[in-house]
Amino acid sequence: MADMVRPQTRIHLIAHNSSLEFFSLGGFRQIGSFSDNAIPARSFGYGSVEVFHRLTDTGKLVDLPIYVGIIGEYARFPLGFFDVDQRASVYAGSLYIGADTPLGPLFLGGAYGSGSTTQFFFKFGRTF
Repeated sequence: MADMVRPQTRIHLIAHNSSLEFFSLGGFRQIGSFSDNAIPARSFGYGSVEVFHRLTDTGKLVDLPIYVGIIGEYARFPLGFFDVDQRASVYAGSLYIGADTPLGPLFLGGAYGSGSTTQFFFKFGRTF
């Protein structure tokens, strides 16, 4: 069984004269040590690397894929909504166990990150 690596980068840059559109980070696979949508920003840069390994064999009568994984994440964004000269950086590391159930993916794990933030999570369904 081979390990799988899923690198991801996301950059949202908004010009000063654009609309007041806001984005948010936080939650599983989006700086996991912060709660869902805890970091609002007008612009940000985000990068992550995820490595996971399947624990169960294939070809059984009941094939329930179970995985263990680790995620490293980093984001950089302006501190204020209107002042883009000062920027903050945050990081997070997550460890999880997941399963591909007949009803959808299931994840259970925890994360640790910037400022000693911690978050435990239970996610059911597809994450984007």
